[in-house]
Amino acid sequence: MNQVKVRQLTIVFAIIIAFTSKSYSQVLDFSTEIEIRNGVKKTIKTYRVLIRNSSQRWMSEIKLNHGYNNFKLIKAQIIDKNNKIIRKLKKREIVTYNNRDRITFFQDNIISEFNLHWNEYPYQIVYSYEITHTDFITICYWNPLVYNEVKTVKSSLSIKIPESYNITLDYHDSLEFSSNTIDGIKNLTWSCRNYKKTQKEKYSPHMYERIPGVIAIPTNFSYGVNGKSISWSTYGAWYELLNKNADVLPESEKPIIDKLIEGIEDTIEISRKLYHYLQNNTSYVNVSIKLGGFKSYPASYVCKNKYGDCKALTTYMKALLKHAGIKSNYVLINSGINKERINTKIPYPQFNHIILCVPGNQDTLWFENTSKTFPFNYIGTNNQNKKVLFIDGNNSKLIHTPIMGSDDVLNQTKHEFTLNKEGNGKFNIKSKLRGKSFEYYNSARFYLKGQELKEKIKDYIKVKNLNYENCSLSKHDKEQKYIEIYANGTVTKQIKTIGESLLIIQPQCIRIPKFEKPTKRKSAVRFNILTNKVDTTIYNLPFINEYKCNIPKNTIVKTKYGEYTIKAFRDENQIKIIQHLILNRGDYLINEYPEFYKFVQQIKKNQKKLAIILEQ
Repeated sequence: MNQVKVRQLTIVFAIIIAFTSKSYSQVLDFSTEIEIRNGVKKTIKTYRVLIRNSSQRWMSEIKLNHGYNNFKLIKAQIIDKNNKIIRKLKKREIVTYNNRDRITFFQDNIISEFNLHWNEYPYQIVYSYEITHTDFITICYWNPLVYNEVKTVKSSLSIKIPESYNITLDYHDSLEFSSNTIDGIKNLTWSCRNYKKTQKEKYSPHMYERIPGVIAIPTNFSYGVNGKSISWSTYGAWYELLNKNADVLPESEKPIIDKLIEGIEDTIEISRKLYHYLQNNTSYVNVSIKLGGFKSYPASYVCKNKYGDCKALTTYMKALLKHAGIKSNYVLINSGINKERINTKIPYPQFNHIILCVPGNQDTLWFENTSKTFPFNYIGTNNQNKKVLFIDGNNSKLIHTPIMGSDDVLNQTKHEFTLNKEGNGKFNIKSKLRGKSFEYYNSARFYLKGQELKEKIKDYIKVKNLNYENCSLSKHDKEQKYIEIYANGTVTKQIKTIGESLLIIQPQCIRIPKFEKPTKRKSAVRFNILTNKVDTTIYNLPFINEYKCNIPKNTIVKTKYGEYTIKAFRDENQIKIIQHLILNRGDYLINEYPEFYKFVQQIKKNQKKLAIILEQ
């Protein structure tokens, strides 16, 4: 029996089982067929989806993103429960448009959109389309996932290439794989059955690291210029060649820069001056046209327009430094706190961002050129602790960005309350924020004003029953890597009264994420950034001598995953409680999750006991 008949029977059996079972809607079949012939890549994708009820109707609303490539819809139809075609999509029902997002000035992001709605359930939708690429760097980056919320019964990938066409492969062992060569054409196939949805869990590795997939890369490619994916050095050399001579400062800009750095000899101070000039005179917008994902607009483009995407702004910064006699290098990075870690085994496009580096024996400088609020030489939480590609022609290589230490991410908050017996009085709060919190509120200070900014500050404080008289941020300083929050006013209901003689004060606890029970957890835990929080709460209680006072016991919970401490002091009419939480950076595998969960529960258990008890 040939493969076509086997596939047809498999689909028929899947349909019968799906219609007769009481399961939810499913992707019955998802196939991807790729063929490379005469340097042209043709990809055909086909979907067969079972929709059981109106709550799953969204799956019949199809949106296909095919960029500027040659696109052809092969078929789109609805099939009823008797396996009869009851509707075929007409060309006039397809809406095609350029999808621009809020931060994009212009992009070739072409969308073809249509719907395959039907009112009698269950029904199937089947649609298929073809995309042709004449320039490409990757053959595929495939996985069996169609919808994260929906089970995929069967998925498959086939690649047909000339026998002499050299490629590099990396694929998961759990996939069924076969290969054969017929008449000089190599056929590679992978398949996966009953792929269940990937569970979303707090602080887990990126979804695409947990999904079995296939990566296929051509050894030689043409994309703007000819390139090779033999190694990271050849890939970096291609990228540098693609962007050759983009970092040339226009003649009109040179006198301005010369005057700006006149009399400054220190390399770091020159770099600082130029970075602030970039921040003050340019803005970030996304511009993605044809080779826009890789090829930068030249420095002259930013000089003229005063805006650019990450590539253009980084090229402009590179040109500024170059004019000042300072050599810098592009750095390709997959930016984001919990982005997929790059596959170091295969050099291919795995990056979503570009920054700049000025190498030094002792003082290497890093430039995040899209931010108007970052201090000079601040790597940022999205870029720290990353494996990245340092572009230096044939000497390009993978390096590691700096890791933010405990002092770099330390967030300190001091709550001070002066209360009467009813729990009413005054408050004063001050927070010193670093790391991600600093970046967020430093940006908010730049983009938000008035009441909107105050509401964002209150979101951080999160203390109940406060009546704010003042709520503000510290003055902006380009060189500071922290920001301070100030708030004061009156407060109510900070003391609970039980009966006639018992008063209870419960300080605000440091918030800790809620994690799944070990019986439900499916993935490892990953902390890309160390958490370091200190919360000091001071209560001034003029009436305290009228009561017998019990303060929390000093406590410490310490494991390899981090630590949590409580320290409590009394000095005359004042009680001070200090909490300190550290969650260590690291990957914790699923087999040790019960121990990690135990650590989290110990913290929460101690937080429940965090109370001041006053008894007459």
